[in-house]
Amino acid sequence: MDPDSGDARPRKLGYLEDAMHREHGCCVLMVAHLSGSRLLETSMQTCVRAAAQRHPNLRSVIDEQTLSLRELPGYSVQDCQVEFVQADNEEDAWKRVADKETNSRFEVYGSVPLWKVLVVQSAQRDVLMVKFHHCIGDAGSGFVLVNDLLTSYQQLTSSGALQVEPLPALPAADSLCYPAGRSEAHASEAELLLEELVRRRSSWTPVLKYDAVPPTAGHNTSLYRDGTEENLQALLVRCRSKDVTVGAVLVAATYFAVARMAGACAGSEEEEKEFTFNFDMDVNLRKRFAESLGDDHVGCLIGILGFSLTVTRRTRFWDLVSRARRAMLQSLQDGQHFNYFTVQSRFDALAESGQVPGWKEALERNSGHANDMNFSSIGRYFFEPVYGPVTLEKIYCVGGGWCPGFGGYVFLVPSVSALNYSLVYETSTLNAGVATDFFSLATELTERAHGLADNFQLSDFLGEETGTSGSSVCEA
Repeated sequence: MDPDSGDARPRKLGYLEDAMHREHGCCVLMVAHLSGSRLLETSMQTCVRAAAQRHPNLRSVIDEQTLSLRELPGYSVQDCQVEFVQADNEEDAWKRVADKETNSRFEVYGSVPLWKVLVVQSAQRDVLMVKFHHCIGDAGSGFVLVNDLLTSYQQLTSSGALQVEPLPALPAADSLCYPAGRSEAHASEAELLLEELVRRRSSWTPVLKYDAVPPTAGHNTSLYRDGTEENLQALLVRCRSKDVTVGAVLVAATYFAVARMAGACAGSEEEEKEFTFNFDMDVNLRKRFAESLGDDHVGCLIGILGFSLTVTRRTRFWDLVSRARRAMLQSLQDGQHFNYFTVQSRFDALAESGQVPGWKEALERNSGHANDMNFSSIGRYFFEPVYGPVTLEKIYCVGGGWCPGFGGYVFLVPSVSALNYSLVYETSTLNAGVATDFFSLATELTERAHGLADNFQLSDFLGEETGTSGSSVCEA
């Protein structure tokens, strides 16, 4: 172990790290499509070792006895390797490799670090894949690692030398949320959030159909779609004019898509049937802590916002975007993204002791499935995408071990020059149909959102032609 690599003392897992580590198959896979010069294996091996030297989490495993994150004793970064997969003329070989990797588990208590790097080389392109256990990193960490690897590669191939600046180990995100302790206002808000969580979960029933797969047969599958650069640029212009974000547009598209699948607001124009849908949204905390971490670190540095909005046939799309944006800002102002750790750990303790009425029954009724959807508007790639002769064209974020624990369906949207959509679901014929329906509706609506009239409303969307199966939602 490099003595300058940071604080090597073990530290207790934070709440989210612990929750992730208990899902042994829970991994994140960043899939980065490159153009330009082809990557050389010997150079990439050097870059992978440099990343391990820079980031303490990449040299770490979980101590089973103390539930601590600890660096491997005697571990040498020289042991780091990159796997090159030659795919010749198989253009979509990267999808096959991604599926295999997202469904291959790390041994969290073992003697091998919880990350790996692959390069899939076909006749068309190189695809760089960075995989890590979710307890040591998040999608933002994936951006950091792709950037570190490609920056190192550019330095190494242009000058023959590589400079590595090791980073210190970070505390768990829980500790960074309230460095001066939680105030009375924070504690009061946490109590309100806990009450709401208990109420919602004890009576929760799924909206989207979901086929529970036995744990021994569980397999997560990913769908992919690319938006266009022209659509994203036009959407950004429209968003700026209305003081909203692309993330809020994606939330509104999610509501419209699910409401249409549910047929929840079908009926005459005079009827005011309401449809409410609940789901969780990930929030990158790196620049939201009292002391910003910037975009340097690898860690599980996310919080969660709970969304619960109501729509009717008369709900206008861009009005819903504004409501979603206001709801995000209010939740952030209230500290929901920080209180998440406290509220979830309190809820788990109450549930474990049988103090959440109806929770056990709800889990049994829904085959252990407790959330329709998790959504992550990962956002724009943090860094410049050109690395000398190599350019990052697009990037997806997928994973394994996510469904059904995080949600029946997990929707993720990063971007480089266009929106790169993915959806993860647990493999079954029914789930595949639901996933395909939602993915098609939500992504198509987002891609054309920039051109929607201000008065475009849910009833207009319900009346459009559809190629969906029409059997994606639970009966009331």
